[in-house]
Amino acid sequence: MKDSQISSPQLSYAINNPGAPNTIYITDDPTVNKLSLLITLNLGVATFVPGTLVPKIDAPDSSGSLLYLDLKALQLSATEFNNLEVAATDWTFKLYPDTFTVGMTPTRSLSLGSGVGDQFSITINNLVMENPPSSPSASLNVTAFRVDPVATGKLPQVSFFKVLLQEAPSNKKNLPDAIVCDLNGSGNIFNSIDGYEPVSNQVSFLFKPGNKAANVLAGPDTVFTVSFVYADAWPGYGALTTPDTALNIEVRQGQNAEDWAVSQDPDAQNPSWNLVPKAGAPIIGEGVKSVVQFEVQKIVTTFEPGPTLMFVQYSHVPGYNDGSYYLVLNKIPHVDINELTVTPNPSTVKNGKAQVTVSWKVQHYVLLTLMPFYKDVTNMDSIDLDLETSLDITLVANGPGGATNTVMKTVSANVLPEINSFNATPTNIYKKDFPHMVKFYWDVDTNETVYLVNVSENTKEVVDRTGTLYKDVSQAGMWSIVPKNDSNMFQLRRNVLIEAFDQQHKDANLNYVPRKIVASPTAQFLAAMDPASKSIQIINSLTYDSYAPAIQLGAAPIDLIFSEDGTYLFTILENNSLVVIGISFDTGTSIYTFNILNTVQLDFKPASLALSQQNKYVYVSANDTGDQQGHLLVVEQLDPSTYAVKSDLPIGLNAAGIATDPSGAMIYVCNAGSDSVSVIAYNSFDDDFSITNTISDISGYPLDIVVADPLGNTLLVVCKNNGKLLAINHDDRGYSDRQELDLGGTPVSIDVTYDRAYAFITNDSTNSVSLIGCGAGVGNCKILEQGIPVVAHPDGISLSMDDTMVFVASNSEQKFTIINLVNYQLKGNPTDVGKSPTGVIVSNDNKYAVTWHSALISMGNDSDVPGLYIYNTLTGTVTLAMKDTEVIDAVFSQALPVTKMFMVSKSNNSIDVLSTSDFTSELKIPIPDATSGEKRYPNAISISASGQNMYVVTKDSKGNYSMLIYSCDIGSNVYKVIFDQELFNSTVKSNLVLLANSPSGNHAFVLDVFSGNLYTVKRDAGGTFELLNKDITISSIAKSMICSPSNNTLYILTQINLKTGFTILDIETMEVRNYTYPVSYGQILNLQRLAISPDGSRLFATDADMTGVRIINATNLRIVQTLSYESNIRYPMGIAMVPDASAIYFTGMNSGNIAQLKQINS
Repeated sequence: MKDSQISSPQLSYAINNPGAPNTIYITDDPTVNKLSLLITLNLGVATFVPGTLVPKIDAPDSSGSLLYLDLKALQLSATEFNNLEVAATDWTFKLYPDTFTVGMTPTRSLSLGSGVGDQFSITINNLVMENPPSSPSASLNVTAFRVDPVATGKLPQVSFFKVLLQEAPSNKKNLPDAIVCDLNGSGNIFNSIDGYEPVSNQVSFLFKPGNKAANVLAGPDTVFTVSFVYADAWPGYGALTTPDTALNIEVRQGQNAEDWAVSQDPDAQNPSWNLVPKAGAPIIGEGVKSVVQFEVQKIVTTFEPGPTLMFVQYSHVPGYNDGSYYLVLNKIPHVDINELTVTPNPSTVKNGKAQVTVSWKVQHYVLLTLMPFYKDVTNMDSIDLDLETSLDITLVANGPGGATNTVMKTVSANVLPEINSFNATPTNIYKKDFPHMVKFYWDVDTNETVYLVNVSENTKEVVDRTGTLYKDVSQAGMWSIVPKNDSNMFQLRRNVLIEAFDQQHKDANLNYVPRKIVASPTAQFLAAMDPASKSIQIINSLTYDSYAPAIQLGAAPIDLIFSEDGTYLFTILENNSLVVIGISFDTGTSIYTFNILNTVQLDFKPASLALSQQNKYVYVSANDTGDQQGHLLVVEQLDPSTYAVKSDLPIGLNAAGIATDPSGAMIYVCNAGSDSVSVIAYNSFDDDFSITNTISDISGYPLDIVVADPLGNTLLVVCKNNGKLLAINHDDRGYSDRQELDLGGTPVSIDVTYDRAYAFITNDSTNSVSLIGCGAGVGNCKILEQGIPVVAHPDGISLSMDDTMVFVASNSEQKFTIINLVNYQLKGNPTDVGKSPTGVIVSNDNKYAVTWHSALISMGNDSDVPGLYIYNTLTGTVTLAMKDTEVIDAVFSQALPVTKMFMVSKSNNSIDVLSTSDFTSELKIPIPDATSGEKRYPNAISISASGQNMYVVTKDSKGNYSMLIYSCDIGSNVYKVIFDQELFNSTVKSNLVLLANSPSGNHAFVLDVFSGNLYTVKRDAGGTFELLNKDITISSIAKSMICSPSNNTLYILTQINLKTGFTILDIETMEVRNYTYPVSYGQILNLQRLAISPDGSRLFATDADMTGVRIINATNLRIVQTLSYESNIRYPMGIAMVPDASAIYFTGMNSGNIAQLKQINS
């Protein structure tokens, strides 16, 4: 709201002679000067209370209202000063000749108002000056103590004023009767304040005829002298400016003043300007010449607002007494916008609008306008707005005194699109199946342009905010949906990886014939049928040994399937039953347990089973052992642990394989004995299932079936007796096109990838698996690989739900085959990069991978090597840079082209900025000392995805760890500390500290590994960083820490007592969950460092024990793939991924080299 135009109450002073304000006569006659000291107040009411007069130096510690008039500038002698007579009713006075000050205090409590005529008048007589100052004026001041509310406590208010020194009047005329001096326009002087350009003020004054106009001629010595009241320093009450600043003031001739001479007096302590009219000529003329004008320019002041005087003193005007004009100037407060904020900032579009609050704090204004809305907000301090796009919001503040006193402040309101979704299917394409049609679909809430970007090929196209687009993709690579936004603070994109996969197969031995194996979608184990022992074996998915005791069933299992959430395992048995097994996880012991919850008796012998969404229905194909009549049995969930048969639908003969469509609305069952497929649908009207179609004429004993293509429009039917795969329309009525693929041999079972783009088929007679491309539907299916070798007499086949592994079980051998669907392959041999490399980073343009040994990790035996090893990814050459520097950590700048690298090193309290042209230091960014004065040295460094913020953890000699955040203008090489916070103290010599930040830069995390305490720094809606008051403690020893590309998850890799796991932090809610791998993994896992894919779907961890990299599902933390050199690289440590996921680099600490994983088909 509005502030007063005057910032505070002020006392003003003037010394007047009768008829001559602000004037003291130069005389040796003590009867000439009849002076009055006038005291006035500008605002409110002031209270003066009696006090005890003491020297001014002791006044702060005294009591009562004490005022001290300083007369040193008059150059009085000690005798002249001691002869002064000072008097006023209700006041007492004391002269202090050593300081030439007059002390005064009231004898009773007095009040001084601020109205017209309110004043105190004190007489001063017997003032003579035998040795007056050479200047025609003198600056005086009064210091006031404890005059409420002007001055309180020990702090006084010092007010300045000026008196003119001139000869006593004789029997001559008074010049103001003949010639008037007045301001020509406003006398406003706008003060200058921090944060704005200095205000250069200008006033104009003129001479014009008075009430007794006369033709006054200038004499040879006639002079007019312009001067002001000065003070040495702020606050400068009563004064215009300092003497030094006044020296810059210019006085120029204006209208009809061209014959006047203007010069500045050389007295630097009391600047003045002499205006000399032409001798013998009229001072002012007649008619149009009757006005003589002067301009006073370049007036700058930082003093407090309030009145001050401008003097125009005259002397030696023939026939007239010497005297002075005085003009009142008004120091106007500079309008000041202290604060202008947008909250939240950035804001997010919801339904086309982003709701924000714009708020401000302004002083000394009369009018406020918010642009570009042209809205008058004078009587407001905030306003709610709906914004459609990012824009600059400007507050225009007009202060008192007119348009000159106007300031503006602008804030950028960053309106961020909301990327609700961005997906593609398929995202995993067989390496021989390019080019391939991919469906991209997205939903972005924005009012700005949206781009679909092919990152690998560096192309983009404008797309609708919500849409679907089919693209013929020619190679593996990353694609992004990117809403246009002018803000550089936050990267706005969502990525999907279109990856190529290859297949790698290997066998694993068991001590039983498995028949079928399925993988838990959420845990590190497999379930294998063991018909001979009438059980299900639970085996480790990494080592394939026993994970948990076998689940005894009492009859041989025929088929089995996990629920999508991994909480149930369903199996059908030869004794005509369905068994429901519950799966639970004990977070304390990290052990899964398996309990039979329910056994459902079936009327017929089951053949195969499938599952609806959310586990509501279990579908079982079954047959009457007498006439082979097939049935579809629908088993319904009644409660979490109880299932019962809901429906029994007779279908064809010898019912076999069963499948459901993507929505779960349709069920398809092979009738092997009837050469047909039954189509069953759920009827919501009857809450029951019914047969809607029978697809006939499927010769060759149709044994198994899957639903293919992403829309579920294609059925793939395996025909055992003729070696065919038949692709048919899901709604085939006898007239639709069909497609036959000749598999040869005896195909028996089929499974399809989760995106339904590829199918895998076992062949009993050839001991092989075929890979089928089926995403394009009927007529476009094709055999991509035929004859992938597997176990003898392959039977059941299944895919892991993340489509990373295919499991093929034998019906005769005690083994099974794992077909890994891999996206990365090892490239060449590792390259030597010096001893003991622990860290690696890769530039965003994939030109350089830089390795180093961290000086914080002591290896002993002089194995530590200083310097940076620069691996050129194009040429494969390695060069050594900064060879004498003990490197701790480093990061590349983010924007393309990559021009900078930032490095922190041992015993160096600065950050080195290296040019990527030669990797030499071109600048050192200083790390400020701690508030205690201690030097601080860096321990870790990271950078935001935009490159606008850099995060540094420091430590001083006393063990105090701090977080520093720098704002970065990398193009200009300008870096500024914007956050500096001490976090914790640790005197543990080998203490490890982990640092990570969200790509957006809104969060930064520091983990004290020794104590397990996690510290979070968050940027608030106004853009200010703050340390969150949230206690989070990690119970295990942390090894590595990384944030997801979506900015919502922090992954902390932990290990304790041979137990490896993760602590997962939900960044929005700050909730923590822990995940621990099976105890048996303690002998085979030694994970070290983390990287994450740009779509956030997978984590990549170096494993020191298996000399390679583990690939981990980021959602359920299952280890889905292992890539190992098996030789040439020892104790993998550092790891880094190229931003488009095309390559991964990791270091071998004990082998002194760097290895590379390349994306398949990239």
